Amino acid sequence: MRFNWFGEKGNPATGLKFMNSFTDFKPETQDKAAILLLKRRKAYDYIKEGKIKTALKTTTIYNEWASLPGNNFKQHKYSIDQVVKFYIESGGY
Repeated sequence: MRFNWFGEKGNPATGLKFMNSFTDFKPETQDKAAILLLKRRKAYDYIKEGKIKTALKTTTIYNEWASLPGNNFKQHKYSIDQVVKFYIESGGY
């Protein structure tokens, strides 16, 4: 099941907001939610180690973010190389 902020199919109990007692949608809260999603998809440790390509190729984080390569969403996808470039330009290693 994919998580979203308010809950899957209108069920608030499945939403990140409810499950984690988030009270706002500030950037800091969004960062916390993103970390939870990365951990859920087993990608967090790879990313902390700077293994972005491994995270993209061996986990299912693309099911959380439509712009990541590998998903079936009908939205623009970035290539793995573009994602790594964005990560490095944003201060990643």
